Amino acid sequence: MSLSSDSIDDGQRFSGRKTPRVKVCALIAVIACQTMALRVMTLPLSRVIESRYCREYYREHDPSVISHDGTVPEELCKLNSVQQQLAWLQGSIETLHVLCDILVTLPLALLSDRRGRRPVLLLSTISMFLMWTAIALVGFFRDVFPVSVMLAATLFTLIGGGDCVFISTATATATDLAADEVTRATLFAYTGSVQYVSTLVAPALAAYTMTLNLWLPFVIGLGLLLLAMPLTLLLPGREYSSEESSTHTSRNVDEQSALLADPSYLEEEFSPENPSPTAKEDNRIRPAFFEEIFKHLSSLCTSIFERRKFQLLMGIFFLASLASSNTPILVLYISKRYGWTFAQAGYLLSAKAAVNVILLTVIIPGFVNLASRKFHLSTRSINVGAAEICIVISIAGVLCIAGAINMATLITGLVIYALGSALPIFTNLLVKDPQMITIHSTGSAQDYSLAVLSRTFGMLLGVPAMTAIWTKAISVGGAALGLPYFASAVSPGTSLLGCATDVNKIIYTIAAILVWRLRGE
Repeated sequence: MSLSSDSIDDGQRFSGRKTPRVKVCALIAVIACQTMALRVMTLPLSRVIESRYCREYYREHDPSVISHDGTVPEELCKLNSVQQQLAWLQGSIETLHVLCDILVTLPLALLSDRRGRRPVLLLSTISMFLMWTAIALVGFFRDVFPVSVMLAATLFTLIGGGDCVFISTATATATDLAADEVTRATLFAYTGSVQYVSTLVAPALAAYTMTLNLWLPFVIGLGLLLLAMPLTLLLPGREYSSEESSTHTSRNVDEQSALLADPSYLEEEFSPENPSPTAKEDNRIRPAFFEEIFKHLSSLCTSIFERRKFQLLMGIFFLASLASSNTPILVLYISKRYGWTFAQAGYLLSAKAAVNVILLTVIIPGFVNLASRKFHLSTRSINVGAAEICIVISIAGVLCIAGAINMATLITGLVIYALGSALPIFTNLLVKDPQMITIHSTGSAQDYSLAVLSRTFGMLLGVPAMTAIWTKAISVGGAALGLPYFASAVSPGTSLLGCATDVNKIIYTIAAILVWRLRGE
């Protein structure tokens, strides 16, 4: 992937400094390593957990099926009890991980603003490495650790956070490095492309390697995280965020890339003309640190509550994330309903990701170009209209997946559902809409971080909810396996299942209403 010298060097016209290409390449490499690593290890984790529960089941009921190496053929592990235990443990791991991620977001945001982005990204990479190392060790030493000990591994997230911290800090780093708006857009395009390429390649890579050796994907993933650690040392330190703060009064507020921070606070804190007692105490922990966290939290709440349209947009982020919380169980759904191995399901996920890449590189640019040039629609109208279309397509996709009676129908549903996955792109573009910003808001950098937080809260609520629905669906069996993807109406007598079937429909319907309200505001 080559960086455009024109877009990178043009920043000197506006800021008097060039965008450092080495640091840009380092940032892209760190994002690629971490994204690829996590996606490569997720698929085999399902098989590791399933294998542990399956072994325990047959040890009690039929030890003869256990091979000499202590494993059970995967096709014998699709029992209801095994799949329910698998779903609960995976859902619990994801929920605790997201919860720990949220808890450390604000403290690490302050650290990012004080010490620079580099230490936070390094801590995030280290925490992911420790967490996945612990999970792999628990899975490997099956006669030493109970499989439920994997839950304790999520506590390593408290060291450096998870996706919320990493994505927010990486976005802030890209903003720090960008010398102007054109360069910033270019960097965001590169980082977004890296994530989608990783989503395309990782499932197929995991599927292939786990057929060779179940632990090979973990070796690859942990190796990528180890590689990312020294690369973070090439990223900008405190000097870049400090420069952004000191020039805040002479540049647009969007160039202030503080992560969830109050620019006036940073300006006072880092100003060389203001060697305050607070600055002298930077090297030790102060009780006032927690007061500052509450201060920033209060500032965030004020930033949201004073903007009605922004509240609607945050609701859309939350609901979209809540609705897509069934994505982690897609592999379990395919494996249980159609008897596929996890490796086979991994190839199907890569095919779904290929549709996403085509959508982003061909369909969306063509749609935007047609809407703006032929129909002369405004940018805001295009974004709102496209968001509405994506929601409708997503509803059609989940209906098709849920009611898939064979693999051909499922693949059709996955393709349709993938076409609706562009919703976050258009809602992200709405974050920077002029109507979303008031004179009291601190700019789109903070707003993007709030969007990430909204999505994270959606995952925090959605993952356990979808896990509960999925385990209930397993116990019912048959067509009810599609409950997490909105199965059609069931008998009114089964009220619990009736409520469950409406989950995705209700979520997407509310999201559609919010988008409609956003259009009308």
